[in-house]
Amino acid sequence: VACPWLQIKFLRALQFLPYPRDEPTKKVLNKVLTTILSETTKHKNVNKNNIVHAIFLEASRVVIHYGRPNSIVNLLCRMLGEIITTNDKNLRGLIMEIMADMAKKNLAISKISQHRGLVIETLFNESDLSVQKCCLELLFNLCDDSSAQDIVNHLLLFLDKADYEIKEDVGLKVAVLAERHSLEEKWYVDVVINLLSRAGDVV
Repeated sequence: VACPWLQIKFLRALQFLPYPRDEPTKKVLNKVLTTILSETTKHKNVNKNNIVHAIFLEASRVVIHYGRPNSIVNLLCRMLGEIITTNDKNLRGLIMEIMADMAKKNLAISKISQHRGLVIETLFNESDLSVQKCCLELLFNLCDDSSAQDIVNHLLLFLDKADYEIKEDVGLKVAVLAERHSLEEKWYVDVVINLLSRAGDVV
């Protein structure tokens, strides 16, 4: 990988610039981003693997910053879906952080939501707090009226095992999501009672 840290610095600089208006510059930019995203693969050499994915993550942030074109946004979703199954918990956490940023900007929500089950599974099985926080943020940003009951119910169950450091944040997100997406008064009341019984000391 040629001059990886210089590549990363250039990609970070792009995140402060508007999307180009002239076609030649657009064409070059889109080609560079497409190449980085599509050619990111796992390497046996740990250092090379870390460098390649560091460049990929910065390129992802550029795509999120611009939110266009759709072809590159969809390519990013596909690549994130492939990488999220990695055994590297730190990389998985970073991928979920990228997905959370995409969901926050309402980019490809339906495609990201396909991985909701894996995100919930990771939340329950991963002991690393930083990864748990990424899962929590992603679920919060993915939640809509159709998925609220499933996500809120899982977060309530997670409260039973959540570390004290993250428990307050889980409880707050449950309260916000229940109020924001409540379609039935009975469900909302049940959630509040459940929340108080499971985390009354922190909410």
